[in-house]
Amino acid sequence: MKSYGLLALRLTMGAVFLYTGYMKVGPGHAMAAGMMEKMVGLPAGDVWAYIVGICELLGAAMLILGVFVRYAAVVLGIIMIVAIATVHRGAPFMGNNGYALPLVLLGNCLALIGTGAGRLRTWKMECHCKDCKMGGGCGGNCGSKNDMNGQSGANCSCGGNCGCGKKA
Repeated sequence: MKSYGLLALRLTMGAVFLYTGYMKVGPGHAMAAGMMEKMVGLPAGDVWAYIVGICELLGAAMLILGVFVRYAAVVLGIIMIVAIATVHRGAPFMGNNGYALPLVLLGNCLALIGTGAGRLRTWKMECHCKDCKMGGGCGGNCGSKNDMNGQSGANCSCGGNCGCGKKA
């Protein structure tokens, strides 16, 4: 069930960041650029609106597809920290321009940094083996535990099919 929970978290976060990124590079670009110049105090707000919008769009796609989720979560988390510290600073918790949504998204980013994408992802580049996480690398043996049929990988959370490019 953990994998389904992480999938739901990734999809909902991806939908939010997809929308906000689209608005920054699309129909809401002028408003986002003006806000970045006025409220945030960044010169060249037009450029920053594009940079943040593209980061949000790419991060959303990475979350939805489950590709390099931890990296996407770091970038999106930094965007949320900056948003809370600038745009939403001094605002009420809830309501118009409140910081509740950026705070929740930041917490979700931190959760994904800690857990990764989970099993339900399109590109399996990371192994969930205990031995791999310890830094030794399992080489596809996933802890060298053998099942009743003599197959290695029986006690591996990746089922013996590591994302490290080797099959158990």
